[in-house]
Amino acid sequence: MYYAIDIRHNTNLRFLHFGRIKLNQLSKYHKIKPVVWMQMVVSQINSSQIKELRFLIEVDFFHDLKQINWNLLENLFAQPHFSGLKKIWFDGVWIRRKLPACDARGILRFRDTCSLRCPEK
Repeated sequence: MYYAIDIRHNTNLRFLHFGRIKLNQLSKYHKIKPVVWMQMVVSQINSSQIKELRFLIEVDFFHDLKQINWNLLENLFAQPHFSGLKKIWFDGVWIRRKLPACDARGILRFRDTCSLRCPEK
């Protein structure tokens, strides 16, 4: 279950892949929204060895991305234990505008395909 994962004690964690985070997924089986769960797991990372994160975020509409607290993620990735982070993978280059500090560090990576058009600025 989403709420039962605790990775705080994985101090040598090097890679973490979030597959198929469906932002609008609602179900009686989910205690919290997948996007909230994803942010909770990322905030638990306590490894100075972390090198790579991958996110497969599925959205129906780009305004769904407002559900993600991008400032929280940006602040987390700026913490010292993320200083060795080499890559953060996403499915579309639209993410550059959401995580500008990570983009400036040169750690954002993107898959070649983007299932949705990039939103207007």
